Amino acid sequence: MAVMIQIATYSMLMLLLASCAGSGGIVEERIEERNGFYTACGQGAGLSPCQDSNGETFLQELDNIDNSTDEEYDAALEAQAAEIRSESPEELEKTIEALEHQR
Repeated sequence: MAVMIQIATYSMLMLLLASCAGSGGIVEERIEERNGFYTACGQGAGLSPCQDSNGETFLQELDNIDNSTDEEYDAALEAQAAEIRSESPEELEKTIEALEHQR
């Protein structure tokens, strides 16, 4: 019986969000179920911002990113790029194949 109530609640919530989507006000939406409770979040009228597993919104997470760069990493990347640019076409083809197979 409890499962039927959860399904009915979820269905009504989906219908409500579907009707809102037609108004053009919602850019993003997400529905989550935790312990039998459904919550909606996103961008748009009446929706609270979605949070990640750390409890941060996307904009809060962007604010916390350290924008400094690692100089050693940049130098290694530049050296690798210079090495690849100096390769012959045959060597370059081998490098590209090796990189494709790493994926």
